[in-house]
Amino acid sequence: MEKNPFKYVGQPPHEVPETIRNNVIKNIMTAKHLTEMKLLFKQNHKAAMSSLFKTKTNKTSFN
Repeated sequence: MEKNPFKYVGQPPHEVPETIRNNVIKNIMTAKHLTEMKLLFKQNHKAAMSSLFKTKTNKTSFN
């Protein structure tokens, strides 16, 4: 019977290179910001959409 190679993953713990660590943190922060923007738009989507399509009601007359 073969040994399970996944049993030894992360044993002993190793340091991750700084560039990879920074990329992972950057990707996580980007995903977090996108999720927050989605939630904010979802909560207020009616007002946001209506503000995009509002037309000016005050018409000036040229005399």
